[in-house]
Amino acid sequence: MKNPTKIVVFDVDGPINLPGTTQNIFPGHNRNSDLDLGEDMRDFCVPNKNFLKLTLDILYQNGILPVIGSQRIQMADNDPYYGNFVTTMYQALNHFLGSKRPYLGEDIAREIGMQLREHNTEQSKNAILELYGKKFNIAPDSIILIDDNSEYKEPAEAENYQFVHAPRRAQTNSAEDNAYLYETLFRTLPAEIILNSLKKSNECQEVKDEFKKQLFEVLNLKMHQIPFLSQEIIAKEVLKDIQKDIMHTQWKNNFFSAVKISSSSGVHNTIPKEMLKILKEIKNAQDLKQTWDTTLTNVQNIINESVHKKGHMCMSRTGETPKEFYQNTKAMLQNLRNSESRPEVIEDDSLKVTL
Repeated sequence: MKNPTKIVVFDVDGPINLPGTTQNIFPGHNRNSDLDLGEDMRDFCVPNKNFLKLTLDILYQNGILPVIGSQRIQMADNDPYYGNFVTTMYQALNHFLGSKRPYLGEDIAREIGMQLREHNTEQSKNAILELYGKKFNIAPDSIILIDDNSEYKEPAEAENYQFVHAPRRAQTNSAEDNAYLYETLFRTLPAEIILNSLKKSNECQEVKDEFKKQLFEVLNLKMHQIPFLSQEIIAKEVLKDIQKDIMHTQWKNNFFSAVKISSSSGVHNTIPKEMLKILKEIKNAQDLKQTWDTTLTNVQNIINESVHKKGHMCMSRTGETPKEFYQNTKAMLQNLRNSESRPEVIEDDSLKVTL
């Protein structure tokens, strides 16, 4: 994929390889033959292979590129100890996902890893994320790190990258265990696209049915544990309403303070110039260049600046001036942000999940 819209960077040990499990085991390179399969730490185990592959397929089919973000890519093949882990990783991925898979590519991973041979990624993987971003010209807020080590979260988010935690402590192949896969999908794609892609998948119907069941379980029962999901959904709906108000309001315009617009849906209008900045931000979110939550923040900043500017000469036919529009929208967005900072505490034993 030459021009992905987003990148999902998968750690390998945890999100993909889960040592100690008994399903889908690939023998490690130079493993200890005295140990049972799966007991050698060099063995490679992918217990949720079907769910993982389905997730990777859906991401890739919709212009999102999954890549390898494991520390293994930094290791040399000829290293007397770590080389075994490098060889095993690539051989196992070929075995489980196919040597011609379009994602989690070996060549790209080796290219990135070669540049990080001596780099310390124990506390932060931002160096890996940065190199992938530069290679594909992707902004940080469109790059997601999937990792079982929660210590990577803070440094990643500090540089505007996204982070999904994959603890893998629940029952294998349960909704709780696969929650990181569904959270990744919800962070990157609208629900209707996920479901349409699932429907078109060549995976067996039994797996697709269970995948869909778990998908909705995570969305419906664990949304309070994944605040990002509700924030994205709310941000998108609020911004669509603001976009509609700007584009469909018939403004009485002063020539020097207005600009003509047209949309692919056939809307033609003349709007206050400052509002064009808002429409451009919303268009960026619609084109998947940034998240809806980021867009909401940018729009809020534009409105906060515009409300204090003088010379709002346009007036809508309902009598509302642009200044009043900015004031009312500013208050609405501030109330929304305030409600996000005070999340409702849900006391319901049926929603509690043991990980």
